[in-house]
Amino acid sequence: MFINFRDLPGNHNLFLDYLYEFEKVKSFYGLNFRNKEEFPSKFKSISESSLTVRNELSEIVKSQYELFNPSQRTQKNISLLKDKKTLAVTTGQQLGIMCGPLYTFYKIVTAIKLSNYMSERYDEFQFVPIFWLEGDDHDFEEVRSINLIAENNEISKIIYSDGLPDEENRGSIGNIKLTNSITNFLDEINKVLRTTEFKQPLMDNLKNFYRTEKSFKQTFKKIKY
Repeated sequence: MFINFRDLPGNHNLFLDYLYEFEKVKSFYGLNFRNKEEFPSKFKSISESSLTVRNELSEIVKSQYELFNPSQRTQKNISLLKDKKTLAVTTGQQLGIMCGPLYTFYKIVTAIKLSNYMSERYDEFQFVPIFWLEGDDHDFEEVRSINLIAENNEISKIIYSDGLPDEENRGSIGNIKLTNSITNFLDEINKVLRTTEFKQPLMDNLKNFYRTEKSFKQTFKKIKY
């Protein structure tokens, strides 16, 4: 199914022009993403740039995966980052509780599928998907709640509260540690979720991931992997 973004309310004209009438906005952008003929020259330019951090980058990512027993494919992708012919398909997301909006998962899937597609289409280069955890954001209000469809088919908003005043500066979201109130948050989710054969295993996993003193970064990384 194809969805035209013009049919969806709330989209800005700049975004729509970028997608469908690029000539109107081309002066603001270096490349037109729909013009695949320009891709090889851009890839070549990136690969020939004087990047000196490839080995360091690969080692940093490798160390971040040490506790996750990464698959052979993941280990290979991490190693490929050392090669100047490797380009990254990058996306990311704020560290929202319970991983935030559903489109977070769509971003991950899109990055993986696009990397595979590009690798098949452009033999001279290799492409690996990278998902960036945006942990330096300070907007607690944006990451503290989720919306679920309840048994009555109505949207139920569930909010995590750490007990601090709303105006309190908590610093980087990624470093915020969960308080005992995470138990109440999980209980509310359990009440709202429909009863299916998946509910109890899901709740067991969530309770394992979301525990007191775990940080937003730790929980997001664990549940995503």
